Amino acid sequence: MRVAFVSHQSSAHLGGAERSMLAIIDAWRAADPELEPIVIGPAPAAALADEVRRRGWETLDVPMTGWAVWDVDGGSAQRRLRDAENAAATAAIRRLLTEREVRLVVTNTLVVPWGAIAAAALGIPHVWFVREFGERVQGFFYPGGREEALREIGELSHAVVANSFAVKAMLDEHMPPEKVSVVYPPVDLAAVRSRALDRDEAASEEPSSALRVCVLGRVTHSKGQWRVIEALGSTTHDRIDVTFVGEVLDRGADAALTRRAQAIAPTARVRFAGERENPFPTVAAADICVIPSEKEAFGRSTLECLALGRPVIATSSGAGAELIVDGESGRLVAPDDIAALARALDDYAADADLVTRHGRAAAVRAETIASGPFTLPAAISTLTAALSAQPAPLPARWQDWCRDLDDIAAPRGTRALRARARATRLVRRGLRAVRHPVRAARALRALLAR
Repeated sequence: MRVAFVSHQSSAHLGGAERSMLAIIDAWRAADPELEPIVIGPAPAAALADEVRRRGWETLDVPMTGWAVWDVDGGSAQRRLRDAENAAATAAIRRLLTEREVRLVVTNTLVVPWGAIAAAALGIPHVWFVREFGERVQGFFYPGGREEALREIGELSHAVVANSFAVKAMLDEHMPPEKVSVVYPPVDLAAVRSRALDRDEAASEEPSSALRVCVLGRVTHSKGQWRVIEALGSTTHDRIDVTFVGEVLDRGADAALTRRAQAIAPTARVRFAGERENPFPTVAAADICVIPSEKEAFGRSTLECLALGRPVIATSSGAGAELIVDGESGRLVAPDDIAALARALDDYAADADLVTRHGRAAAVRAETIASGPFTLPAAISTLTAALSAQPAPLPARWQDWCRDLDDIAAPRGTRALRARARATRLVRRGLRAVRHPVRAARALRALLAR
């Protein structure tokens, strides 16, 4: 029984979405050894493809993007080039599904629809796992419109699985709510606690009498590390140490945030530890954790911190409100309420007993979430039921596109299209620099510092 899983991951490190997908496949194979997974991802292959091959599974790496753009839009020329690449990817996926007699297609990302479209064109059932909000503030731009993309996720799928009730509420506005279920991403709490005992990693953590704060997440504006820095400037306690753990995605962000902290909170100790294969000793060495992003679709890091008995301060928008019991296992603050974040830090800095009480409740809360009804068995049940489901019809606007894949994949004047797209991006970057000169100057300085 072959099932294809489509992912968008092409970075050097596995993200939460990819780890969740691998855990679901592992659990499904344990329950049904007849399962033969095929993982499809964008070329060039990276960490996910390596992990799939290590497990001995089949993989297909194909150049493709999604229906969301992360870079400055290059206008109609860029869209034609993207169409060409994605048409070729859809044709390659369709050939694979046919040749390998795949019975079910599973898409593991909001932004890549080509597996779903190929499945609908061939009459193969499809399930869509949505693990992100995919909003503009998070860097997603949809040339075709975000609302249309969300609507078509429902049209192309027998079932849609959200990774939190916050994400389900967003999806319910664009598709029949009964089509959408919730499955929390699987997190092995025992493994998290075991890895936190790594002595080599723990030895690198310096003891401190200050409130020790750990902030997990890749360092980029949407993850909100700046909120923590700004809150330090409003705290009344001068003994707060903050360690940021995660890859720096925005060039120079760590240096800029450090300078800002020195300017507004000179007594605070701020350091950026970078990406760590095992971040859990750092979490265990902290007193509390902060997850400051504006809106987390789930918050794997939040659950991992809770599992280690660390109270978590998180924003009240998104899934943080589902995982944290405010005032019992951590604190919830509005994303833009820097003063509330500062007060929460002060409360923990002033009361070690509060840290202990909330830490104990945090560990209990993690167990409750991980053993609840919205876990791996629910995911496997949904996927198993989909094997015999009625395939979704191909939406009308994709029918001509699928019929003309070969022509779309080989546009005329490719070199001229690339030149036009490049010129359009340069013009739009220039206009952006005029509107936001300070931001543009910072980006230029970061580029020159490389």
